[in-house]
Amino acid sequence: MSNKLIFLAVCYLWSWPTGLGQRIAGKEKGPKQQLCFTIIGDIGGLPKPPFTTWMQRKVADEMEKVMSKKDCRFIIALGDNFYYTGVQSVDDPRFKQTFENTYKKTFHYVPWYFVAGNHDHISNVSAQIAYSKVSSRWKFPHYFHSKVHAIPNTSKTVHVILIDTTLLADVCANYKKRNSPLANGQLKWIEDELKSSSSEYIIVGGHHPVLSAGSHGSHPCLLSKLKPLLEKYSVTAYFSGHDHNLQHIDDPESNVAYFVSGSGNFYNGWNLNRKKLPKGALKHFHKKNGFIIACARARKMRVIFVDGRNGKTLYKIKLFPRPELSLKKNARQSTKLVLDDLNEFDRF
Repeated sequence: MSNKLIFLAVCYLWSWPTGLGQRIAGKEKGPKQQLCFTIIGDIGGLPKPPFTTWMQRKVADEMEKVMSKKDCRFIIALGDNFYYTGVQSVDDPRFKQTFENTYKKTFHYVPWYFVAGNHDHISNVSAQIAYSKVSSRWKFPHYFHSKVHAIPNTSKTVHVILIDTTLLADVCANYKKRNSPLANGQLKWIEDELKSSSSEYIIVGGHHPVLSAGSHGSHPCLLSKLKPLLEKYSVTAYFSGHDHNLQHIDDPESNVAYFVSGSGNFYNGWNLNRKKLPKGALKHFHKKNGFIIACARARKMRVIFVDGRNGKTLYKIKLFPRPELSLKKNARQSTKLVLDDLNEFDRF
């Protein structure tokens, strides 16, 4: 066949309104069937000018670039939203100085779902809750709250449950200064949320780690009060901040994946508590700034660690949907954890 005839045939195929030419030239992309979102912690800037750090701004820029590529739909912020002592009122200038002026690019304007950290509790957490009525992207309706997100073009969902671990720790410490009825009621609320969930994936987020190799280490109260609930109801993953690094911890005795994403502003590379974890449990530790991207599909969820300095992928893992609800009472089937060959992720 002459070159002229080949050229005419290609032009004819590309002119078809059905898109046949595109399907022959390359695989046609269907509607997206994944839900991507960002998890970042400890973004609280500084209490004095310029009210941010250079690394916070750098991480914000790299985060927006990666979010635009992945089409991320929302951001989970894991507490310590304002260093070092939170905010005083809903009119506190820190909302603009540390948050609004830092996160101002296109993909920063997705919804942000917040929880409070220990530094936020030094002042007025209710002011951060009230700011939800000021900023359309600031989603902080209560000290602890949840939302079910649909995975586009599927029947599957991701249940995000955000908790106040500072209040939860008060239960163990029998600390009376803060709102004790609120603290005591949270555990029941958490179990009710988990028990009633029919989502394929459950993500629980709080400021303090259940397990951590970092300088703060694992939290005794969360180990005794929260960890059994996460495992009982086959939670997919627990995300926290507090330690200023990125971690993935795989407890061989647990069916839950544990992650730390606490280096949105400061970083701390000390892994002082590594030996206190179960042997071999620490799968990845990034001592610099960064954030996590999670992308949920019907059959798996990808969790991606991203370097906050340059946007490069540091580490990847896939998690699987929770066991069928009918199996939950009969077996603690693992919802995790297969480490992927990095080349496989390149196809994702």
